[in-house]
Amino acid sequence: MAKLSDVDREALERGLKLCRDQSADDADQIDRMLADRPLVEVQQFACYSLQVENLGLRPGELAPCEVGDGKPVENPNKRDGALRAWELRARLIKAGLSVWEPSPASALHVMPPAA
Repeated sequence: MAKLSDVDREALERGLKLCRDQSADDADQIDRMLADRPLVEVQQFACYSLQVENLGLRPGELAPCEVGDGKPVENPNKRDGALRAWELRARLIKAGLSVWEPSPASALHVMPPAA
């Protein structure tokens, strides 16, 4: 895994806290995961989960934290939103934010993309 920047670490820490604070069930799930998984893996799970929720992603659609640096080729037969996720990832990076930002649209002060 690539070395995490201070911006990434802050977003991951915040995402874990936000996910735990959502409900007792979420807090229990995080605690169970922390019992046998590395902290950063659980933080990434929390941020991914929050991105899916906050962006209103449908099953199979990709979150900004799931796509790489290279611009994906849009496949009309695959509706995973890879290009949209990559564009949002690029905007986060350009704004000096982390790709692990729990609420990308709010952090960028934009509306999430329409489904």
